[in-house]
Amino acid sequence: RLSYPLGLAGALLASCAAYLSINILIQVTSFFNQSPAAMATAYPLYLTALAAIAIDAYQAWRSPACAKVLPQKEKLHSTILSKLIVGAIAVVILAARLGEIHVFASEVPRYNQWLIEGQQVVQPWLNGSLSLGNFFIPHGEHIPLWNRVFVWLQLAFTGKWDPIVQMTVNAVLFTGFVMIIAKWILRYLAPLASLPIFILLVLAGSVPHAWEGITWGYQTAYTLALIFLLLHLHGTCTQPARSPVWWVAQAAALAGLFTIEGMWLSPLVGVASFLWTSPRRFRDHLVPLSIAVFGLLLCLLLNREGASVAIFSNPISYLHNCLHLLGWP
Repeated sequence: RLSYPLGLAGALLASCAAYLSINILIQVTSFFNQSPAAMATAYPLYLTALAAIAIDAYQAWRSPACAKVLPQKEKLHSTILSKLIVGAIAVVILAARLGEIHVFASEVPRYNQWLIEGQQVVQPWLNGSLSLGNFFIPHGEHIPLWNRVFVWLQLAFTGKWDPIVQMTVNAVLFTGFVMIIAKWILRYLAPLASLPIFILLVLAGSVPHAWEGITWGYQTAYTLALIFLLLHLHGTCTQPARSPVWWVAQAAALAGLFTIEGMWLSPLVGVASFLWTSPRRFRDHLVPLSIAVFGLLLCLLLNREGASVAIFSNPISYLHNCLHLLGWP
């Protein structure tokens, strides 16, 4: 039976599919895109998705859903089927990405890799001057710590700087992220009801519309940002405050600050959601809130040049820059 929540979920899924279609259309028919801001025309879809999520959260707050207790036999059957589905999705996505790497990738580092990895990690490692500070050198509005850590580990264990290895690791990490999402979806939806979401996951992960993220070894930060985001929100929302898994979730939020700039928003959104819907005490949110404040201060510090006066001299440009930054997460 068609209901309002079903229509809302369908609208949200359609908006995400429309964004994906627009991105693919631009990539295939027009020009390559290496900037999230180039998709500024799709901002209304972002706003539609955010509005739908807010309404859905309000509905959940008013009438929380109850988990359905399945019979033991049905649970066993669902577990086996879920593993097969998740495995099939992983095989398709990983094969597609590895195929893209095999056909189009280059063993030569590209663009910012020469500075961020080559000049700031590889060269100091070779001449014996590498220090801890090299891993935290800002690059624009980001501090790509984990990119440098991965390169250093590769040098230490293999003695080579190989972008192909980096791309392969990125493909495995992204596939693992999608597997976590698919497994989580199957906990709450039947396989048939999950089919449209799985199709979207496979298309988004397999179609090379975002070829930069597949054939550029430097893109490790983006995949890790997704993983850290998921670990933080899931651990914070499902575990008691100050439990071991909860602390792991906070560590994931802190680690996410050193992937891409906007990741300070993930603990802030978690705190805001809990204050709205949860009976937890405010002191239970002090740790994630402190991480969010630290990330915001770091963001302002890295963007301090001219940002403080731009809001007075050109408010429209300042607002556009703020939307640009919010586009990173």
